Amino acid sequence: SEDPWAYGAFLFRYGMNAQGDLVIESAFGQSLGWGATFVANADVGPTTPLSGRTAGLLVFEYEMERILLVNNDTGKGLYEFFQLVFGYMYKALLGVSLFEGVDPLVLDLDGDGLELTARTNLSPVFDLDGDGFAEQTGWVRPDDGLLAYDQNANGQIDDIGELFGNPATSGFAELATHDGNADGVINAQDAIFADLRVWQDLNQDAKVDAGELSTLAELGIASLSLTATPSGVDNTTNLVAETGSFTRTDGTTRELADVKFRINNYDSVWLGEATVDPSVASLPNLKGHGTLADLHVAMTLDMTDALQSTLNTVLPTLNVVDLATLRERVLPVLEAWADVDLGSTATVAPVRPDVHAFVNRTAEGTEIVDFAVQDPSGDWYLASGKIVKDGNGVTIPDPTLAEILAFSPGEEGEWEVIQGKQISFLERFMGEAIPVDQVAEGNLAAIAAFEGLLELLVTRMDALAVRLAAQGPLQSYFAGVEYDLEVDALHATTNRDLVPMFESVFSAAPATAQGTLDWLASWNEIFDVVFENFKRFGGDHLQNTHSFLFTNIVAAYENVGLAIDVKTAAIALGVPEELLFVGSGEVVGDQDTNIFYLDGSNQVVKGESGHDVYVVGKNFGQDVIDDFEALLTTNYQDIVRFAHYNPEDLVFTRDGIDLVMTLAGTSHELRILDQFIGEKPDLFGANLNPDRGINEIVFADGTVWR
Repeated sequence: SEDPWAYGAFLFRYGMNAQGDLVIESAFGQSLGWGATFVANADVGPTTPLSGRTAGLLVFEYEMERILLVNNDTGKGLYEFFQLVFGYMYKALLGVSLFEGVDPLVLDLDGDGLELTARTNLSPVFDLDGDGFAEQTGWVRPDDGLLAYDQNANGQIDDIGELFGNPATSGFAELATHDGNADGVINAQDAIFADLRVWQDLNQDAKVDAGELSTLAELGIASLSLTATPSGVDNTTNLVAETGSFTRTDGTTRELADVKFRINNYDSVWLGEATVDPSVASLPNLKGHGTLADLHVAMTLDMTDALQSTLNTVLPTLNVVDLATLRERVLPVLEAWADVDLGSTATVAPVRPDVHAFVNRTAEGTEIVDFAVQDPSGDWYLASGKIVKDGNGVTIPDPTLAEILAFSPGEEGEWEVIQGKQISFLERFMGEAIPVDQVAEGNLAAIAAFEGLLELLVTRMDALAVRLAAQGPLQSYFAGVEYDLEVDALHATTNRDLVPMFESVFSAAPATAQGTLDWLASWNEIFDVVFENFKRFGGDHLQNTHSFLFTNIVAAYENVGLAIDVKTAAIALGVPEELLFVGSGEVVGDQDTNIFYLDGSNQVVKGESGHDVYVVGKNFGQDVIDDFEALLTTNYQDIVRFAHYNPEDLVFTRDGIDLVMTLAGTSHELRILDQFIGEKPDLFGANLNPDRGINEIVFADGTVWR
């Protein structure tokens, strides 16, 4: 559906607004002028504890039937996926928990408990780990405050360095370094006491505004105890690591806590100099993530000019329609990007050793069978714990790397080298350490974890390679599609969406059928990357479904043509064959999702149960849509999509209870049987009529009629 709303029982509809709230409206309430209900933080996931949900509600999407999306959007949700899945994988890989958060000290100022906010896609950004990048983070509500020390006296709390606690040290431990008389409290007898501030972020923007910084004396705080007790309590997904107390001037005490705020190190904001040198402004750009500044900014700040030089060398070679080749050729650019020193130890690419992995590559995918690990003493072993043997089957007690590489830990596969520089790049890109050289022997789960890590590396390299090629040598093929740095996605520049791009690709196809199939097969892998989080022209709520893809293919095919039929072309470009129903005369679908092509051969198409989409071509002839879903069955969303025509191109009439759409000035006619059958309610309000007709008409320019 092109509808931003999902419709439920009793005329209620549900949607998401730009702020991440769930919006609930009632048609009955609208008729009375009622407003909508908003549920904040509706984007929290199933792992979010009760305290992190609005009114205890958990809201998530549940797909009852196949919607069949082309894309799996890895935009704003990439880090959440990375954290959830790889958090468990890292524990298997390394035996330690990562993503622990960063822990400043928080004061319960009003005595009603710590009031924190969960990290969401709409959270404020603040540099909580001191790497020069602000990250989305859990935060403190205005009622409570952060203990701060404005060391440079600029009236701002610049980063974690002016709070207490950091990734390596607890807030209580850092505060204790200022206990000059070692009496276990920070009070007026300690030099720092008068300089301490409590930051109450009243407008929740993670920036200090007028009236948000107070002295301890102004808030009636007499002392801060350095005695802390381990807690481990979850507070809106933030971990309360330790709790202590502070004493007010009236003698009462309240809670002082070391809170590990959950942060999103991937969706980061570079806080340093961001002016772009004119010499790089005309070059392709990529959005920075983790501890990588945007590519243009990184080239400007690179004192060695190695990044710009590498890009200038590599860019002309990104002229091939082959994803694996693009990935291989773009690697030097990514490595040079990760090597740019932005002036912080956290933004210097870590040195990781190459990883020797025994890899089995098949048509079904890539399997990591095992990999070699070297411990700090220099000894080598297999991550699986398998015993290494020589060619005669004799056990080697302390194998060298060469002896491990001469051994096959699996029946199928071969040894490959995963370059340490690639892992270093992924660390910079995700903003998280990936110490793959710290794996305990005999950890079978570590092998699966490393396989997932490799898959993530490949998908990110693919995305970056396609973005660069689309701004470089392959730009002519990306007609009507541009890279948007702000949202880090390829997006349509016109309401024709992907049609111009398909036309460009089709126009360059060979004249033979086999040549065309090979050409489209090469493009299909690249299109998969484009669709990953492609932004359609009409808005972010529009999804990249197979029916949307097929409609764009039909429009381009009918305008340009190919040496193969449109169904074969669509299958080559990733539309599942079982969805497509084409042919002349009577065309009958099945009980699942169907895509029908109305091609001008005067068809009677019959959609049954399931989501049915009727794609109407340029010369559609005399066609009839007979869409029927039986009484008391699920009412599915059925859609007509015009590949070429807009509302003004058609004449709409009612003939009895049929809807008739005629192409103006022609004999082309599309009849929707029983579109106006209406509803026949029983005594309890249920509809006694079968579900007939269609629910939406989607026109070529994106206009939607419901």
